[in-house]
Amino acid sequence: MTSEVLLALLGGLMFAIGGVGYKVGANGNVRTVQCAAFLSVVGAVVFGLLGWNEWRGASLFAIVVGVVVGVMQYVVVSLLRTALKLGPLSPAWCAVSLGFIPVIIYSALACGESLTVWKYLSIAATVGAIISASQSSGNGSTVKRSVRDKVFYCIILVLLVVTNCSLPLSLKICSQIMMPGSSIPTSQACGNVILSLVYFSMLVCGVIDLTVGKKWVFNRYAFFGGGLLAIGASSGYGLQLLLVDRAPAVIVFALGNTVSILGTALISVIILREKITSSWYFTVGFSILAILLNR
Repeated sequence: MTSEVLLALLGGLMFAIGGVGYKVGANGNVRTVQCAAFLSVVGAVVFGLLGWNEWRGASLFAIVVGVVVGVMQYVVVSLLRTALKLGPLSPAWCAVSLGFIPVIIYSALACGESLTVWKYLSIAATVGAIISASQSSGNGSTVKRSVRDKVFYCIILVLLVVTNCSLPLSLKICSQIMMPGSSIPTSQACGNVILSLVYFSMLVCGVIDLTVGKKWVFNRYAFFGGGLLAIGASSGYGLQLLLVDRAPAVIVFALGNTVSILGTALISVIILREKITSSWYFTVGFSILAILLNR
């Protein structure tokens, strides 16, 4: 299990790097959808080639899952742009990373994965991290918004959690559903095909959005931000696919996403120069606590 934990930690770090890519792009007026389009090209090609031998035997279920989840991921990226306009990177990425909660619930109820008291406390600490992070504002001060603005911001963060859980949840479900006429999990038989279709569907939606709205921007921020996102997110999801049928969801998703929250908070301050607030300290503290309790 030690190797699985280390790979989950590495996956979380890669997701944090990917999250920074969105912020770098935003600094150059590059929309999150365009950064995601860069990721989508890389992801569709890489996972498509890795699953070269999987395409012929891919089930209709796997194909439908890939396309539907890809559209959902486009919705996530669109919501993320709104969140970054309303606040800094840390709370938005916390919301994205909190998508593991539905996966943990599903794994416990449908897959019989047991949760110890320590793991319950770890999940609670992760929830505390996102609540703390959501109290930060873009200029580093405590949030001073109207009640209406706070409610709208919280709704966007909640929607990020709900929509972003579609990919990890689908990977977990596919690890429990066998291929027709065999005892091989769908995630193992054609997991690369699923991820390739996810990224291809994201690409199609993104290209239509950017082209119709004439929102393409080409500058150094577009290529650097898109590159960071492509490397980080594709590596992170690749590691999750590798681990999804080998380790409990609380390790694959909860531990990795907690590291993603912590890594993004640290990078935001050290590299992106976001100001440190009391909310930031609580975010980092809860994240570290969640990692330590995850055992």
